[in-house]
Amino acid sequence: MVDYSASFAAALLDVATEENCENTIYEQLQQLANIWEENSDLQKMMKHPELKKQVKLDMIHSVFQKKLHPVLLRFLEVCIAHDQAGNISQIVSVYEKKRRQANNIELVKVESATTLDQKQTDSLIHVLEERLQKKVELQVEVVPELIAGLRVQTENLVLDNSVLSRMNAIKEKLKHIG
Repeated sequence: MVDYSASFAAALLDVATEENCENTIYEQLQQLANIWEENSDLQKMMKHPELKKQVKLDMIHSVFQKKLHPVLLRFLEVCIAHDQAGNISQIVSVYEKKRRQANNIELVKVESATTLDQKQTDSLIHVLEERLQKKVELQVEVVPELIAGLRVQTENLVLDNSVLSRMNAIKEKLKHIG
């Protein structure tokens, strides 16, 4: 079975943009990807070559009919019809990348020693948007090993202002001295 994730993701983004439901589709796709990842039986069912497409369609309708935007539900039907329902996770990943590119959004991964409050998050977004000249989506992870500070990673940049990185730098300097 050929993987057409990029083509399917691009088509979904085009339709979502035309129908002015891009954000709704994005949010629901993330939820759908989580459901897919957490349910291995669902994945196996959607990938099973001998399971009739109508059975897959019936299952999708029974579970998602009233929960998904009609554009996304129709998209799932098309995926099933073209044997791509097993690639939903890949399609979601490509969709997210294409959506960010189309909207000039940079995904920024942030590791913090502690949980950031809303004021800190808003401030960080503001600083990063000014520096990158793009809208920013943060993906924040708490990493206590950093001790204090942040590690920020964009597509082309890594900033490490953590105590851990400073301690490692001092350790390296001491190795060269002694």
